Amino acid sequence: MKAQILLLFCCFCLQNASAQKPLDHFQVKFDSLIKVRQIPAADSLVHVWEAEARKIFGENSLERAVALGQIARVEVILQHIPLADSLFSAAVEIAEKAGAKESLDFANLSELQGSNKFRQSQYAATLECYERAHQIRQKLLGGENILTLRAANGIANSLMQLGRYQAADSILANCLAVLERTKQTETQTYALALGAYGDLMSRSSQLKKAADCFEKVIAVRKKLYGEKHPSYLIALSPLANLYTFTGRPEAAERLLRKQLEHIELEKSGWSMTQIANVYRLLGKVEMVLGLFETSIQHLETAKKINEQAGNTEGKLAVLVLGDHASACSAVNLYSKADSAYRSALAVSEKIFGPNASETLKVLTAWTEHLLNSRQNAQAAESLANLEARYREASDTTAFTSTAYFGCKALFAEKTGQITAALGFCDQAVGLARTVGEDKNALKELLFFRTKLLISSGQSVNAIANYREFQQMETDNLLAALQLLSDHERQQIWQRQAELHALLGNLALKNPEIPLAAELADQQLFAKNILESTTRKTQQFVQNARDTSLLKKYDDWLNARAELNFAYQQPQEVAQKQNIDFKKLENEANDLEKSLIRLGVPLIPKDKTPSWTNLRDGLRDGEAAVDVMRFALFNSGDFRDTAIYAFSIIKPGATEPSLVFLENGNDLESFVLGQYQNEITRKKDISANLYEKMWAPIASHLQGVKTLYFSPDGIFHKINLNTLRAADGTYLLDNIQIKQVTNLRNILDRGQETYGNDPGIAALFGNPAFRTGAFTSASYATADLTYRTPLYRDIAEDAKGDLHLNSLPGSEREVNTIAKKLTSKNWQTSVFTGAKATEDTLKQLKSPKVLHIATHGYFLNSEKTTSPTGLTLTHAGRNPALRSMLFFAGAENSIAGENTGRNDGILTAFEAAVLNLDQTELVVLSACNTGLGKIQNGEGVYGLQRAFRIAGAKSLIMSLWEVEDAATELLMNSFYENWLSGMSKSEAFRKAQLTLKAKYPQPFYWGSFILVNG
Repeated sequence: MKAQILLLFCCFCLQNASAQKPLDHFQVKFDSLIKVRQIPAADSLVHVWEAEARKIFGENSLERAVALGQIARVEVILQHIPLADSLFSAAVEIAEKAGAKESLDFANLSELQGSNKFRQSQYAATLECYERAHQIRQKLLGGENILTLRAANGIANSLMQLGRYQAADSILANCLAVLERTKQTETQTYALALGAYGDLMSRSSQLKKAADCFEKVIAVRKKLYGEKHPSYLIALSPLANLYTFTGRPEAAERLLRKQLEHIELEKSGWSMTQIANVYRLLGKVEMVLGLFETSIQHLETAKKINEQAGNTEGKLAVLVLGDHASACSAVNLYSKADSAYRSALAVSEKIFGPNASETLKVLTAWTEHLLNSRQNAQAAESLANLEARYREASDTTAFTSTAYFGCKALFAEKTGQITAALGFCDQAVGLARTVGEDKNALKELLFFRTKLLISSGQSVNAIANYREFQQMETDNLLAALQLLSDHERQQIWQRQAELHALLGNLALKNPEIPLAAELADQQLFAKNILESTTRKTQQFVQNARDTSLLKKYDDWLNARAELNFAYQQPQEVAQKQNIDFKKLENEANDLEKSLIRLGVPLIPKDKTPSWTNLRDGLRDGEAAVDVMRFALFNSGDFRDTAIYAFSIIKPGATEPSLVFLENGNDLESFVLGQYQNEITRKKDISANLYEKMWAPIASHLQGVKTLYFSPDGIFHKINLNTLRAADGTYLLDNIQIKQVTNLRNILDRGQETYGNDPGIAALFGNPAFRTGAFTSASYATADLTYRTPLYRDIAEDAKGDLHLNSLPGSEREVNTIAKKLTSKNWQTSVFTGAKATEDTLKQLKSPKVLHIATHGYFLNSEKTTSPTGLTLTHAGRNPALRSMLFFAGAENSIAGENTGRNDGILTAFEAAVLNLDQTELVVLSACNTGLGKIQNGEGVYGLQRAFRIAGAKSLIMSLWEVEDAATELLMNSFYENWLSGMSKSEAFRKAQLTLKAKYPQPFYWGSFILVNG
């Protein structure tokens, strides 16, 4: 069959090209060079061919016209599209002068010319060329010849671009029927006809049929060419595009990444416009997922490549400009978006016409952008223009109508006409449902409709509407999480937080509607999904036996190390070395995603438990409280008002109890300020803080002796045990609080191991922060030019006091603990002084206990980030780089004396990839180790989250600066209790009570928390 296909291809190029034998060898040699992509050789040969044709047959001979046509083919491959166009025109003109207008050679030239016109979006001219080729071939070869059918396919494609869908449908249906009846289904012509028919079905919203066509095209080209050939890989693009707007972005992303792995600009056989389209589609997928920063990057790459190809006034230019505008608009880059929309509209009007469906789509998107950017006057004018064009337009698609009515709904909502907005939104939803497969459009409309229903007081309808789009969004998220890096997962989670906030607001405003169970399940899902997905993938890879997987994992670790080192270079050094931060980030990101693709299919699926599972796992005298922070929704939008919801679960309950604290802003400012002030001043905590933060919840906890508590928002920054009731007792005195990252830990309690079950322990204490010849004098005179942006931020935050005092108490602490462990048959390794290095820590492999007694630090001075990516000062803004622990040589590094990668400062970015898969307990006996950027619903993005992702099951860490003597007593007491056979939570609580008896103020005994104990 492949031999037959090759024969047909040769026939296409050779048939009747010349009645003279002397030039036949040029065609054969030329075709063989093109087939193996030897373009320079083909280019040289074809010019010799043209010269010979002119010499033998004359300037205006058909033979010369054929040779010129082949020169034009080479220019197309070289992306010289305008030059190719002029050469095709010259060839056709010469063939006409030669009197060959009825020859197959003339038909071939016409088809090649039409193909090039199509590349330039000159669809009327394209149609003329293909009709000419089809007429000749039908007369000479018959209507069922494969070359005739190929020309018919070109006609159909042209008609489709001109909006004449019915005529295109008739031609394509006939082509496919003939090819199938004559058993020519394993040919490129069949694949082309199928692809065109799939495009037509997509335009007419018959998306299931479209997907079937695109999948058949891929199968045919795979059989013809194999999976690495450009013809096969290019065929993945239409299916990826279809997956994007039918709610399968993860499937689209997988196909596009497969294409990118094989793209090589010089020799792959891809045209630059095809490469640009891949980057455009990838940017579009990322936009659907909410990854706007990376979307903008890829769309700008697509724009650049497309411009290099000279395609500034083609259909792809419209698509790239429109998508780029949408991504910029989503991150409030309104000026850039406005400019891109103007350009897209101008190009679309020129090539499609002012009322074509493609132009109306651009105008609709621009109008929506103007509304969202509050350019109301211009938006009103644009909407009026859109409506006028819409009335005049013909043959517009259902998708355009959906967008149009959605835009009208948005305009009505922006102008306070909620009832009218609902009416238009209902029309848009109805059209989207008619389309059936366009899930993205339907999902966005349902989200908007839910907000309109809430604003109009239709809570019951709002809840039903919410459930539908929330299920769609959750399905999309679960699929996407398996293919994205941890950073990308965190980005798309921001969208989920807004969705969850809608349900929280519905529950707040409608206490008569039973939503407590749904809200509890939603919060369980939120707190479980991100951490477990990242952690499970990493642990699987660490424990894998597949050498290729481990090699890729090592490559990823090296890429992360290089990126971390680059982040910490001084701005001046980074500029001199031309460090490409974005390239390093993309390399690390791509390696992580390739690991995820290899590992995820082999990982058992993780299912988030429901609140009823937790209820059934609780024992008598136990309860669970899950905290959710969300923004108040009022007057059609989210406000800068924080609300806290507490889901309270008790054994035997028919549904959770639900308590709201509506004074979230007060809690996060005045109340937290008072709490931190009283802690710092070593005072008892005022009872009024208990009343504001806990009394409403406590009223539901009578008889509870053990409480599982999963915090959110401000509750990450306090130790719940330190709240004091009016009777003078602290929560620590009356109830055992088990703080967990998410409540599913209730179901994992049987997996806990105890201190009397020996293992391996690694302990770090009193590192030599100053090493070598370093002195205070050298520090004082150190050139700040060589300090990293990160460390300069430390200097600012610490007001110039960068000295890390030695910690002799921590050395006593780790040595004493090591003796206790050794007496219980533990294997211990103690690292102090110059041996307490960052590199030593990184070499460890899952000790059962990792105890680190050193200085910790968290930079509070977060700066504004750019919506388009990282900059040279990014290190100071990333919470994973602002949370750190200091090891040997740290002060040398702060002074710029140590420029190595293991600089004695372990950031959370680095800690997240430590191998702690089997580590039962990490103790961070340092100041401020539990702090980090609060990410509502997902805990603290600092060292706490990093060590959890690295694999640690439980962590002990501090919330504020602590004193050595109190810390030493707490730690020694905890280990004695744990080694005696107590659980970690029992041992820790007893240690706190012991410390409280000696130091009654919460500053001392409340500084440390146990997480997941």
